[in-house]
Amino acid sequence: MTIERMNPILEISGVSQSFRTGFWMRKVPVLQDVSFGVPSRSIFGFLGANGAGKTTLIHLIVGLRKPTQGRITLLGQDTTSYQARAKLGYLPERPYFHEHLTGEGLLKYLGALAGLKGSDLKSRIPKVLSTVGMTGAQKVELRSYSKGMLQRIGIAQALLHDPEFLVLDEPMSGLDPLGRKEMRELIRVLSGEGRTVFFSSHVIPDVEAICDHIALIQKGRLMSTGPLADYLSKRASLEEFFE
Repeated sequence: MTIERMNPILEISGVSQSFRTGFWMRKVPVLQDVSFGVPSRSIFGFLGANGAGKTTLIHLIVGLRKPTQGRITLLGQDTTSYQARAKLGYLPERPYFHEHLTGEGLLKYLGALAGLKGSDLKSRIPKVLSTVGMTGAQKVELRSYSKGMLQRIGIAQALLHDPEFLVLDEPMSGLDPLGRKEMRELIRVLSGEGRTVFFSSHVIPDVEAICDHIALIQKGRLMSTGPLADYLSKRASLEEFFE
């Protein structure tokens, strides 16, 4: 599989990943020779059924693990490096936040962990809250937030250090139809600010609604990648991909 050459911000080259499991600790392959590129300033949908290897690859992209084989670079830097991580924002599929904190308190805490200080942090918090539409809930404790509000505050924390590249793992999971619509609109806003947004999903309509490029993964193998326009006339084949 060739890497997308349209000015990629992220390049995944020959990546394989395996884990040891069971009594005998045998190696089980999770990703097998995955290669593709993510064009700069695109909305890139990473599409696959549950268990296909999406979250494993995302953990490699954000530098939580190193691949068993291959390399992943962001703007030419290995994704485990400080230089790459400084340009990347991440929302996990199931983020955990301390429920006693307010939205503003959470951002102060995580911003400090990210190295933001003083006036820089103080000025960023209202900006990211405004971007995600959470200004009115900044003094509300997280235990009172809905699922959609938690997703939005999760994206707010990912934006604090003003990253060029955003990775969102199943950002619409568990949301009702209105919440899914609002999340799609928010992703468009983030892209309109000049960021590259990479998000995973197992729901075809969510990907079709907002993406300009996609990659399809099945059982740890990359099946196809390219501009969404190339797939729009093949919707039936996309649906069969999950059968």
